[in-house]
Amino acid sequence: MASTLKVDNIIATDGTTAPITLSGDAATLGNGVTFPAGHVLQVKIASKDISSGISHGSNSYIDIHSISITPVTTNSKFLLIGGFSVYRNSTVPTNSGMAFVRNVNGGSFTDLMKDNYSIYDQDTFNGARHYGVSRSLLDDPTYTAGQVLIYKSQQNTSDNSSTQTLGRATELVVMEISAS
Repeated sequence: MASTLKVDNIIATDGTTAPITLSGDAATLGNGVTFPAGHVLQVKIASKDISSGISHGSNSYIDIHSISITPVTTNSKFLLIGGFSVYRNSTVPTNSGMAFVRNVNGGSFTDLMKDNYSIYDQDTFNGARHYGVSRSLLDDPTYTAGQVLIYKSQQNTSDNSSTQTLGRATELVVMEISAS
């Protein structure tokens, strides 16, 4: 037998407002709600289209994408998923490294992953080539409530003798994952 529960208001046993608000057929969760471990709390995305690469010819790392995120709770983990690319239109071999870095509340950036030869090709074909690869990383940073985290994806060209286009048709996704 089916049952129906109809209420106008939910109040905690101590008389305080409960962490859920009802309005018609919608329910809104408040700040006091605790999600189970592994729940995605928020997602931020930065991307570049095929025409917006960065011309670079040095083994120094440059920023491709940057995402600022203010955690909604403490002790969260952050899943980073990044797409990296190199475009060249010459006979010069392709070498590119990629990295993820993090900054907590304006401090210095910390290397989370640095891979110096993630895209490597010795092909001397004289024509356009576009290479892509993706990387992911689960970060478990130390921070306190209200602090802003900045995540960046970076690339370099490991071959100083040529300029290549980095970051075309790429993205950086940062997901806050509940730890409790």
